[in-house]
Amino acid sequence: TGGPLFFGCPFFVNAVTTSLSFELILGDTYILAPELILAPVHIVAPTFLLMPHAILAPATIVTPLFVTPDIFADWVLERTDFGPSKVKRFDGAPRIPAKDAKVDPASLVNFIYSDVTPVNEIAATVQAQELPSLPLSTKKAEAIGLRRSIALGDLFLIVLAPTVVCARKTIEGNVRAIVFLPFDARTTNFHPENKCVVAYPSDVLRDIPQMPKALAPAIRLFESAENLIPPSVKVAANQVLGLVQVVGEGGIPDIPKWVSSLIAYAKEEPEDHPEREGKSGETRFRGSQVESSEGANKNATVRESKNEFKPSNSVHDFQRAVAFVTENIGQEGAEKLPSLFPKDSRIVKLAYEMTNGDFFSEEMSSLMSFADTSLFRKEMKPERGNEAS
Repeated sequence: TGGPLFFGCPFFVNAVTTSLSFELILGDTYILAPELILAPVHIVAPTFLLMPHAILAPATIVTPLFVTPDIFADWVLERTDFGPSKVKRFDGAPRIPAKDAKVDPASLVNFIYSDVTPVNEIAATVQAQELPSLPLSTKKAEAIGLRRSIALGDLFLIVLAPTVVCARKTIEGNVRAIVFLPFDARTTNFHPENKCVVAYPSDVLRDIPQMPKALAPAIRLFESAENLIPPSVKVAANQVLGLVQVVGEGGIPDIPKWVSSLIAYAKEEPEDHPEREGKSGETRFRGSQVESSEGANKNATVRESKNEFKPSNSVHDFQRAVAFVTENIGQEGAEKLPSLFPKDSRIVKLAYEMTNGDFFSEEMSSLMSFADTSLFRKEMKPERGNEAS
């Protein structure tokens, strides 16, 4: 380490790390692969660095980040579709723009790595080098969750421009709140505006790979609570995040232009203006709350008509509770309960297929020949005794 380090959270390092620049770490960080840092780094969100990486330009991390080898099939980290989010974000207000300057930190870094030194060209050439394909068919490789063909750039990450890792909207309207690099850079279609947005707890739940659809009611509950946040707070958070993005990506904030845009925005009062959206959102939440309370009263009436299970301090409470649930829900009701392991899940299907002994039989011969190639076989030197004979 050759630069100042400031820690405000747990920091775990289990690999060779070289840092010659300033680091401010306020989010839980886990480093399990070789690391080289030659530029300022600011981490304010949980970060997991699980493959070799080099940070040669300023980097700011404000959303959970996983740096993992891009060797998995797309479906492994696929996000479940829970439908459109109901959260009112109030992100239509003008943000602080970057000045159209001829010289700024971003252009300076690009000049050094493109014109002064051929770093960008060398990095692109190395990352494009393809590696030997797996001795499996594309179908079988995808079935076990692996990509059949990868390049060298899928196994390491290099940052060569001022970068901000933040939550961003996709073309589909979702929010990518948890970032997997380089996987998301390859598979996600981000919104053309490409601006950082505030990620709420419901966005984080939606963005966890392979989440069961049974969690949809919990997500809706979070969204209802998030709509209670005052619009002014959401607008302020968006403005702060916009400033972080401009500075973190090497731009110079244009404050006068931002102020004039805000004045014009306040006069227009568009459809997503906080004064208008806040009232409608509050009314809708009150309505859903009334509906929920009415449903709760109905459920309470139904429960009162049955023999309720009343727990005591007995060691048999658990058995009695199970018997009570089994007796009242019935076989038909049990089949309708949501499952954390639905039968149509890719992981569940893969588990059933793997139990079949013939799953890899077609590939065993090619696998043995692949392992026997000169690329993986060491030339055995003869022993001295044999040489003498």
